[in-house]
Amino acid sequence: MKEFFMLRILDRFKHVFKLFGIDYVNLRTILQVKLEMDQRRVPTVFANSNKEDGKEKIHF
Repeated sequence: MKEFFMLRILDRFKHVFKLFGIDYVNLRTILQVKLEMDQRRVPTVFANSNKEDGKEKIHF
Protein backbone atom coordinates (compact mmCIF):
# COMPACT_ATOMS: atom_id res chain seq x y z
CA MET A 1 0.00 0.00 0.00
CA LYS A 2 0.97 3.60 -0.47
CA GLU A 3 2.82 5.40 2.31
CA PHE A 4 1.00 8.64 3.09
CA PHE A 5 2.62 11.78 4.46
CA MET A 6 0.01 11.97 7.23
CA LEU A 7 0.97 8.51 8.45
CA ARG A 8 4.62 9.49 8.69
CA ILE A 9 3.65 12.46 10.86
CA LEU A 10 1.47 10.19 12.99
CA ASP A 11 4.38 7.79 13.45
CA ARG A 12 6.31 10.50 15.28
CA PHE A 13 3.59 10.67 17.94
CA LYS A 14 3.00 6.95 18.42
CA HIS A 15 4.39 7.04 21.96
CA VAL A 16 1.64 9.52 22.91
CA PHE A 17 -1.02 7.13 21.65
CA LYS A 18 0.56 4.28 23.57
CA LEU A 19 0.51 6.41 26.75
CA PHE A 20 -3.27 6.65 26.40
CA GLY A 21 -3.53 2.88 25.95
CA ILE A 22 -4.38 2.99 22.25
CA ASP A 23 -3.24 0.09 20.09
CA TYR A 24 -1.19 2.14 17.64
CA VAL A 25 -0.56 -0.64 15.12
CA ASN A 26 -4.29 -1.22 14.63
CA LEU A 27 -5.01 2.51 14.55
CA ARG A 28 -2.40 3.06 11.84
CA THR A 29 -3.67 0.13 9.77
CA ILE A 30 -7.27 1.36 9.90
CA LEU A 31 -6.23 4.90 9.00
CA GLN A 32 -4.08 3.64 6.13
CA VAL A 33 -6.98 1.65 4.67
CA LYS A 34 -9.33 4.64 5.04
CA LEU A 35 -6.89 6.94 3.26
CA GLU A 36 -6.42 4.37 0.52
CA MET A 37 -10.18 4.06 0.04
CA ASP A 38 -10.53 7.84 -0.02
CA GLN A 39 -8.22 7.91 -3.05
CA ARG A 40 -10.72 5.72 -4.92
CA ARG A 41 -13.63 8.10 -4.44
CA VAL A 42 -14.88 9.83 -7.60
CA PRO A 43 -15.46 13.57 -7.12
CA THR A 44 -19.12 14.55 -7.32
CA VAL A 45 -18.44 16.85 -10.23
CA PHE A 46 -17.53 13.87 -12.38
CA ALA A 47 -20.16 11.52 -10.97
CA ASN A 48 -22.93 12.83 -13.25
CA SER A 49 -20.75 13.33 -16.31
CA ASN A 50 -20.43 9.59 -16.94
CA LYS A 51 -24.09 9.34 -18.06
CA GLU A 52 -23.69 11.81 -20.95
CA ASP A 53 -22.67 9.11 -23.46
CA GLY A 54 -25.63 6.95 -22.58
CA LYS A 55 -23.27 4.43 -21.04
CA GLU A 56 -22.26 4.34 -17.43
CA LYS A 57 -18.54 4.18 -16.81
CA ILE A 58 -17.16 2.31 -13.84
CA HIS A 59 -14.42 4.31 -12.12
CA PHE A 60 -13.25 1.64 -9.71
